[in-house]
Amino acid sequence: MREWFRKHRLLLALIAIPYIILMVVLTVRVEYVLTAPGGLSIVEKQITFADVDTTSEGSFHTVYVMSLRRPSVFQWLLSHIDDGIDSRAITPIERDEDPVDRWRSAQAQRSNAWNAAIILAASSAGLMDEDDWEIHLLVSRIFEYVEPEGVELLDRIVSVNARTDIRDAIDDALNEHACGTLHTFEALRNGDRVEYEIRSQMIDDACRFGIGVTDYYHILDTFDLEYEISQGFIGGPSGGFMQFLHIYNSLTSEDISRGLKIAGTGGVTPEGQITRMGGIKQKVIAAHFSGADVMFVPSGNFAEAEAAFANLRTEMALVEVSVFADAIDYLERWED
Repeated sequence: MREWFRKHRLLLALIAIPYIILMVVLTVRVEYVLTAPGGLSIVEKQITFADVDTTSEGSFHTVYVMSLRRPSVFQWLLSHIDDGIDSRAITPIERDEDPVDRWRSAQAQRSNAWNAAIILAASSAGLMDEDDWEIHLLVSRIFEYVEPEGVELLDRIVSVNARTDIRDAIDDALNEHACGTLHTFEALRNGDRVEYEIRSQMIDDACRFGIGVTDYYHILDTFDLEYEISQGFIGGPSGGFMQFLHIYNSLTSEDISRGLKIAGTGGVTPEGQITRMGGIKQKVIAAHFSGADVMFVPSGNFAEAEAAFANLRTEMALVEVSVFADAIDYLERWED
């Protein structure tokens, strides 16, 4: 047997080397994120209202993308062949993120997008006033260098150094005190009041606390329109604008859907601003291949969307929007 191996060692090497290379290509992971076209999710199936007829001639759809973290070498190489797939390096911040925290944050963003959509739609329909909702400030990200520990994701910050003007208090704590000082944060967590101290630190030439905070639109019990939102696997804020359009169409007398399959992306604020989102190239491609008649795109993404749109043979209309009224006006003017 030993003599046989010695005699055929060149042949064995020729066989083994490609096999090893193939195993490396298929199994070794690289520190990249791939983004590919996904599909459409119909909004009507995601929310139900009590005593409100949500049927319409057309339909409203959010657009999602497929995201893959740490792909294999093979998948990463394939992404360079398909123009519809983008590849980028994972950032140091993303590398340190806990997957569970990332999921919880994405679901909180999804919930916040629904709340903003409901507030804007109900207010526009005359069913809600400013006393029916309020803004909370939630912890949306925690970095590893936070010292000491105690803060948790989605804590609702209610005071910083006994001040309730929280954003200004954070800025003053970082700019008017020596870096390295301990500061007192008070928060609500699952209805309980908690307190912890966070030390400011010099990170990347700036004094930081190591937490990210974001506005969360909270609807109060005084709003008496009953509704239920289904659970979803797709998180993030990018469905907010299309969710608004469906809700607005359901709560008002005119059906602005015009029998169209309407897709779009973009966050929405209670004031009606449409905010830019990521993955716009893949969303334009997904909307086209899913048969959308119209796709609404935030102004901040429109140049990138037009570049992707130019490479498609499609009858889909690509429409730029910066405020909610842009889409409503477009649909009201629609002619077959």
